[in-house]
Order: sequence, then structure tokens, then C-alpha cells
Amino acid sequence: IHIIEGRVLDLDNVIEEIKEIPLAIDDFAYFADDLTKTDKILYIADNAGEIVFDRVFISRLAGMGKKVILAVKSGPIINDATIEDAKEAGLDNIISIIETGCGCIGVNFGLCSEEFLKEFESAGIIISKGQGNYESLDEIKGRKIYFLLKAKCEKIARELGVKYLDIVFKRSDHAVSAGVNSQAP
Repeated sequence: IHIIEGRVLDLDNVIEEIKEIPLAIDDFAYFADDLTKTDKILYIADNAGEIVFDRVFISRLAGMGKKVILAVKSGPIINDATIEDAKEAGLDNIISIIETGCGCIGVNFGLCSEEFLKEFESAGIIISKGQGNYESLDEIKGRKIYFLLKAKCEKIARELGVKYLDIVFKRSDHAVSAGVNSQAP
């Protein structure tokens, strides 16, 4: 049980409820296999309100001995997570947190910091949260990217082959096998 801004939140109960939500695309088996082949994960955050739930997933990955780097926006954009949100959720006590270098929707490589670009290139797995990040990263080749998002518009739902508001955990169509060199974004 956690207390956030004076409210009691029973995370165990919430997690059990989340486990019951079906995924329209469930590439977890690929993820589990790729997880055995890497020690470094870049986790690109999305909404500030979801960062508490991200902490549960990130804690499990870190508990497996994985080096997890959380990337958050450098400035507020809509409701995206910032470094302050990540610290408030206590993630700075578990993993390293970096900023993308920009405060725009999705990932704009032309505006990203050198630190973010370095971590993006060196990560064995990239977990990309949210539709905005999906839209900016879905064509990247040579990286093992897993998209975790809710299809919040009809166009993206059609593109993914799911229904509007379905939740997906999808491996990039451009993911590479282990040992293949990556291409710069």
C-alpha cells in the first residue's frame, strides 16, 4: 500500500486488476526471450500518471539484475512524465533516470540529448510507452523495441490491426536478431 498526495493506493490490488486486462497484441514471449539476451534496458516513459505503475514493471526488471535506464521528457508536454514525476514515484532510488533532451511529443532524435542517444544505441531492449512514442519510433530499424500502449485513435488502431482503445505489448516489426549491428536513428 502506498500513499500518494494523501490518498491510499493499494498497488497489489491494482496490479491484479491490470493483469486481467487482455492485450490485443501480446508479444511477451518474444520479450521474455530477448530479456535473457541482454542486461541493459532503456525504458521510455509516457504519462506522469502511469509512472507509479511503470515502477512496478521497472522494479521487477531491476530485481532480475537488469540495468534499467528510465528516459523522461526534459520539459512538460501535455501529461508526459518528467524527472520530478519519476523522483516522486521513487524511481531514482532503484534505477538511473535521464532526460530525453527535449519536451516534445514522442522522440525527436534531432532534438534529443547526446546522453539519450547514447543510451538508445547501447540498450539491448527498448521499452517504449505510449502512442506518441510509438508513432515516432515504429519505423526505427535495427533496435529491439517493445511498444506498450493503448490505441487512442482509429488510425493507429487500424495500423496495429486492433480495435480503438485496445492495449498492446508489441515487438517492433523492425526488431533485429541478437548479434546484428544496429543502425543509427
